[in-house]
Amino acid sequence: MPTPLAAETRTLIKMINKRLAVVVALAYMLAWFLPVIKDGVTLPNGLPGWEAFRVALSPAWPYKDFQSSSWPWYWQVLSVSSAATNAVMVVSLAVLARGRSSLTRAIAWSAGLAFCINAHWCLRMDQLSELRSGYFLWWASFLGLLVVLLSARARQNGA
Repeated sequence: MPTPLAAETRTLIKMINKRLAVVVALAYMLAWFLPVIKDGVTLPNGLPGWEAFRVALSPAWPYKDFQSSSWPWYWQVLSVSSAATNAVMVVSLAVLARGRSSLTRAIAWSAGLAFCINAHWCLRMDQLSELRSGYFLWWASFLGLLVVLLSARARQNGA
């Protein structure tokens, strides 16, 4: 029989998890408007997240006069995959908001994979200093999502 303290602790963890999910969502949304890479003309300090998304998709969906055809095939695949990870974030947040516990395991794996795929931008840059705050906030939001999902999964398993 669970003790009142254990039930109270689970309630507190659930509340913290919900608040962390809100912070993750806000960080993710903010990153779309902050500069993510040094080069770019839209913002004085670089390319904003929404435009970086379009550039990342450019091997599959051409954007303005941007030339991604000079990239090696693996950078093209990673770039489009990275853009696609945004769907993981949106779907995961929707699942969390609806409280669908049956999907938590699958979306946790997806969030972990998305975090790893998105790390490729650090390897791709000549200098890490070319990446800006928007990229790191966006990338960290995937890590935050993973933490929220793993915490929710542990709570479901009674840990």
